[in-house]
Amino acid sequence: MPRSGWLFSTLTVIGIAGASVLIGANAARGTAVAAQSLAGAGLLGSPMSGVVLASVDPRTVFGQSNVLPPPMPQPMRNAAETKTPTLTAKSALVIDGATGMVLFEKEADAPRSIASITKLLTAIIVADLAPDWAATSTMRTPKGIDGPHVLDHGDVVRLQDLLFASLIGSSNSATLSMVDAVMPRGASFVARMRLAAERYGLMSVRAADPAGLSPDNRATARDVVRLLQMALERPVLREAVGAAEYEVRTAKGEVRKVASTNWVLLGKIPLTVPKMIGSKTGYLPEAGYNFVTAVEDAAGHRLYVAVLGAADHYARFTEAQALAAWAFGQFSWQ
Repeated sequence: MPRSGWLFSTLTVIGIAGASVLIGANAARGTAVAAQSLAGAGLLGSPMSGVVLASVDPRTVFGQSNVLPPPMPQPMRNAAETKTPTLTAKSALVIDGATGMVLFEKEADAPRSIASITKLLTAIIVADLAPDWAATSTMRTPKGIDGPHVLDHGDVVRLQDLLFASLIGSSNSATLSMVDAVMPRGASFVARMRLAAERYGLMSVRAADPAGLSPDNRATARDVVRLLQMALERPVLREAVGAAEYEVRTAKGEVRKVASTNWVLLGKIPLTVPKMIGSKTGYLPEAGYNFVTAVEDAAGHRLYVAVLGAADHYARFTEAQALAAWAFGQFSWQ
């Protein structure tokens, strides 16, 4: 090796060794300083009282712990496979809530009419505006609006009441009244829905109206699951999509009762999974019967299940639960 190269290598080794010593010294000094700071604050006692300074890690003291979180339990397929449930739904999807792993899918990326599941996107947008949920608003029932109204035209209620009537009772008029209450006059909420879908990465979502009245409100089963996930991330929406019933008291003191369109929550259809924590229904003749739900087993493992275009009102609930029960039986979390 040329003398100049040997000299460069030697200096490099010396430099690295010196840096290592310096880093070690600084770390030790940081440990002592951190411990002394804690002792001064009365958290450890004085350094003279037998405290072992080396037991204090400055990375932890200053909120920079290198300790990794425990690994996420992964769903592992059991050796003995069981037959998947027979479905009338045109699209279906089962996703592990913790990892996002797809456990079952049937045409999950085919855009379909989602009907009142559209209300989830509307509610997410309204919630992200951070409105005053206690503010009052007057219920408006536009002519020609079908579906459950729940509240009466002219009722003065809180904005939260309109939200809950929209998500629990799937009230079209409550949804439109809620939008009117939060949007500036003349602003296009549908335009906001389209921008929000793009911003949230819901690339299949096509919005035509806030309530899901048009068959042109479309999305894939995959994006429908994402809508429910996003709703459950927002406390006020999480409460609404998980409720079986809700009571509204108008400004006149009159009581309006709102019942969920999810008949499993109401007990009209048996619950065949350990726990159902949130859901939304949707129906139009052009869409069929839609349902998206989040369920958990006794150990707290969460699944998201979507069925779109089921044959009838009962099938959407029974098929979604059958898929969840199949997944809980077919997979183990390790």
